[in-house]
Amino acid sequence: PEQLAQPEWSPDGESIVYVRYPAGGGGDEWNASNIGDIVVMPFNGGAFGAATTIVAAQPGSEYHFYPSWTPDSKWIIFNTCKGSSCNTYDPRNTVLRIVRATAGSKPIELAQAGHQMSSGTNWPRVAPFVQNGKLIFFTFSARFPYGFVKTNQNPQIWMAGVDLDKAENKPDEDPSFAPFWLPSQNPNENNHLGTWTTDVV
Repeated sequence: PEQLAQPEWSPDGESIVYVRYPAGGGGDEWNASNIGDIVVMPFNGGAFGAATTIVAAQPGSEYHFYPSWTPDSKWIIFNTCKGSSCNTYDPRNTVLRIVRATAGSKPIELAQAGHQMSSGTNWPRVAPFVQNGKLIFFTFSARFPYGFVKTNQNPQIWMAGVDLDKAENKPDEDPSFAPFWLPSQNPNENNHLGTWTTDVV
């Protein structure tokens, strides 16, 4: 059987995105080696349909993980780790990307959100709302420095915006914006994953 990891339901409840382990991949999802493919599986009438590979891993050069849906259920933000091998926990050699959730779509690198190469941009998680019909935000972990507050040694939570209208109509351009550090973090902590909620109880 296939080994799967990091599933997330689409906001419309009609699909699940997950990471499929390729040959040579293994380990627990938070600490796996050399995974994987970004895959979408539809859910209709109480049953799952055939899975579709959205972005395939390129063993020895590119591995993809941590997929997260945009609120319109049309796009997926994810990590790509570039190199001959990769571990999902806290890799340095990663880039942030967005891709339309259909087979054959070309990923767009979110270079402005990624800010600095080799900064460990990981664990993206998209906010569950859209601003002005096209602007979304997502959090992710990164080792960026923040002025005199923190160095670039430890990962913390950052946030960046993405213009979905630009992603759709100008796919050769970066639709992301520069990231900002989230306050209320102890600058000395290692923080990895933001979790969004629409209600605080």
